[in-house]
Amino acid sequence: MTMEMIAGAALVLAMASMDDGGATVSGSSPAAVHLPATSVAASAAASQPGALALADVLRLAAAHNENYAITDQQLVQAGLLRDRAWAALLPTLAVAGSYTHFDKQVEANNRIIQRQDTLAGNLSAQWTLFRGPAVAGVMRAYDATEAAVQRVTWTRRNLAFEVARSYFAALATDNLVRASERALITAEQDVAAARARRAAGNALAIDETRAQLELVTAQGRLTEARNTRDDAAEYLAFLTGQPQPLQLASTAVAAAEEGPEVVEVAALRQRRPDVQAAEFDLAAAEDAVRGAWLDYLPTAALTGNALLSQNTGWSGEPFSWNAVVALQWQLLDGGLRRATRLDSDASLIRARQELQLIERTVQREVKKAQRDVVTAAATLDTSRERLRLARQNQQATASRYQAGLATSLELNDTADALIQAEVAVIASELDLTLARLARRHALGLDPLGR
Repeated sequence: MTMEMIAGAALVLAMASMDDGGATVSGSSPAAVHLPATSVAASAAASQPGALALADVLRLAAAHNENYAITDQQLVQAGLLRDRAWAALLPTLAVAGSYTHFDKQVEANNRIIQRQDTLAGNLSAQWTLFRGPAVAGVMRAYDATEAAVQRVTWTRRNLAFEVARSYFAALATDNLVRASERALITAEQDVAAARARRAAGNALAIDETRAQLELVTAQGRLTEARNTRDDAAEYLAFLTGQPQPLQLASTAVAAAEEGPEVVEVAALRQRRPDVQAAEFDLAAAEDAVRGAWLDYLPTAALTGNALLSQNTGWSGEPFSWNAVVALQWQLLDGGLRRATRLDSDASLIRARQELQLIERTVQREVKKAQRDVVTAAATLDTSRERLRLARQNQQATASRYQAGLATSLELNDTADALIQAEVAVIASELDLTLARLARRHALGLDPLGR
């Protein structure tokens, strides 16, 4: 396998940590990779003191990643939607004070009716007894708040899956480093064997040169693999808000296989926050339509005022008050209410179509995720079989080379085929883990399958 091909495989694994997913690998040879159940991941961490399982890494991200703190504030803002809506119907109270200078003082019957300089204070209260759009606005605010909560939940879940993909990618790149280290050991052994054969007169100088070339190539592969591992580890540390890369539990995870699941639309509605958000958006749009129709009804309000002034007026009392019950019915508005009603009708139709679209999209995502898991599992089986055959071929060729029955070119070819097969297994394990994560995401589960 050429150096460029190894570098390409390393790049794929590095990008997977940031964009697509991750895999779990371990052992002295490429190990089976399965999406872990919580208990399995925990047992893996327990076998390595200080090592973090997926659940531990997710908790770190939730505690230290700024995106989670941002969603906390989004929840606060969502709750304020209801407070604003209620404010349009709850009583209001205001106090005002004034100083007035009149052009003259007015007196009648030896009594001051109006002072030239007057201080006054006013206490006013108002309560909207009924206003159609405000009543519907309260219902709409509750639905809009729930929609916002579901969107925040969906955002947090997507963040958790990004952390999970980075976690598995970091483990996968570590396995890539181990495969490169094994290839380097093999290359060093081949150089020693070529020198021994040349010293014994059983090989040519070109055989030793080829072995040295493979050694240099293996050294470059190892450097690239280590850089890729460092990139993946640093990205995971970034997602979890940690200053240094984390120590991860690298024990082989042997979770139970996840069989195909048939999920009804109703179940997906309960599991997927994005679907629930669309349902609340639809409910909010229906509330807006009700509010547009209620706007044609009269409004009723209660107003009260209390006045304290140095100008006693004809009553001779500095204090006075009044209460007013007002009923207003707007007959003509220039078409404003009609435009509002038509706009809310259009928003309702759009909300219905968006809900239908997201439901069909989710069903498609689930079906595709099911197929991707099956495809990835089959590809992994094929890659493992190729690795088994490549290992047998390399061992047989090495024995024939020691016996003088194989050339150095054949030895190098089998060594390249072996490392290529090992990298293919690592990539296939990563793909299978990504596919299982994607299926959990499509089913509305979290990265731990809950």
